[in-house]
Amino acid sequence: MVQETEKLRGDGFIYERPGSRFLWAQYYRNGKLFRDSTKTHNRKEAEKFLRARVEQAKRPEFVGPKENRLMLDDLEKKLEAARAEIVVHGEVLLEIGPEGFPV
Repeated sequence: MVQETEKLRGDGFIYERPGSRFLWAQYYRNGKLFRDSTKTHNRKEAEKFLRARVEQAKRPEFVGPKENRLMLDDLEKKLEAARAEIVVHGEVLLEIGPEGFPV
C-alpha cells in the first residue's frame, strides 16, 4: 500500500540551498533540470509552489524560470516597437522625454 506522503517519480523535491534564506524547488521537464526559489521558508508553501510548477511544466507553453525573466534588452526592444507604432499611427499616446522615458 502506498501512503499519501510518499512522493512519486517526477514530482520534484524541496531542498535548502546553502546561502539562501528560502527553500528551493527542483523538478525536471523533458529531461531538463529546473530549479526555482520558492520565495518562502515555509515547507507547506514551498510544496504548494512545487506542485504548481510541476503542473505548469506539463503544459506545452511552459517557460522555465530563466526564460520568464524580462531582460533590459527585451524592455528596450518593446519600447522601440511602441515608439515605432506611435510614429506609424500618428497618435501621441505617451510623450517621451529627452532621456527616453515617458513624461
